[in-house]
Amino acid sequence: MNVFKKMMAASALCLCAGSALAAPVLSFGNAGANVAHDYTVGDSIALDLWVSGLDGSDDLGGLDLAGFDFNLSFNGAVTGYQGTTFSSDLDDSLFYGLDASPISSNSVNLSGLSLLADLSAQASEFKLFTLLFSADHAGISSIKIDDFILANSWFGSFSSDNFLADITVNEKSVTVPEPSSLGLLLLALGALVIRRRNAV
Repeated sequence: MNVFKKMMAASALCLCAGSALAAPVLSFGNAGANVAHDYTVGDSIALDLWVSGLDGSDDLGGLDLAGFDFNLSFNGAVTGYQGTTFSSDLDDSLFYGLDASPISSNSVNLSGLSLLADLSAQASEFKLFTLLFSADHAGISSIKIDDFILANSWFGSFSSDNFLADITVNEKSVTVPEPSSLGLLLLALGALVIRRRNAV
């Protein structure tokens, strides 16, 4: 169990404030809803995960974001995990120990903890990170948050509404030449054969 999880477990016993406040939202592209995208085998996929609905409060029970630890799952046979780029809103001066660790071919754990005592200037919504995938095989991959902990600056945990991204990967389409194009191609091949025979 990492340091962040230990701190969260201890704080959960003594701080329950904020549970009655409206829940923030974790969603891809800051959509505040489920999203769906189509790709073709061989494409690169970039998905931004945003948090919104924070109130910028640094008070006890306020909804600023001082720490996170969650798992994202996906269909690794369809979308291959390539890496994570954390947002500049979570740079090293604000957050410590930003980490993205694959758990399996179908999931990744992401975590970070702010060392700032005052997060009252934090925006009410911002991008957490960009997930990078490759579209490896045709099929559907639902990228979703399975297990998570969010914490405010008082190390009180709070809940959020979470939305997923449905990724559909399609096979590459095969272009069949039109009859006229095929005729021109055969004519050119015939001309090449005749030239070779004449050259010999």
